[in-house]
Amino acid sequence: DDLQPGSKMNVTMMISPTIIDGSSGGTSIEPTFLPRQRAQAVPFSTSNLTTILEMFSIQPHSEHASLTRQTLEDCERLALKGEVKYCATSLESMIDFVVAKLGSSEIHAVVTSVEV
Repeated sequence: DDLQPGSKMNVTMMISPTIIDGSSGGTSIEPTFLPRQRAQAVPFSTSNLTTILEMFSIQPHSEHASLTRQTLEDCERLALKGEVKYCATSLESMIDFVVAKLGSSEIHAVVTSVEV
């Protein structure tokens, strides 16, 4: 009932960086969703942070490690009163959640990007 045209919804997702070869000969890191099967093998919990960092070859004291820790902490934080909270671990799990909440499989994907 709360999601109406013009309202806002914050979404936090765990994403896996992928190195993409650029046309100019360089490389860049682009975020991608984990496939469901791979996401189900990741122990998403702050108590397993070291394991997660190792799985994704993230240096423990890097900015990426800090962002990963923050994402896990945000997901483990209790929902606010009246908030429906869900931390999707894959694109498929996010779609399942949306379909369950909206009660319809008639959904349309929207993608945004920001040039930096």
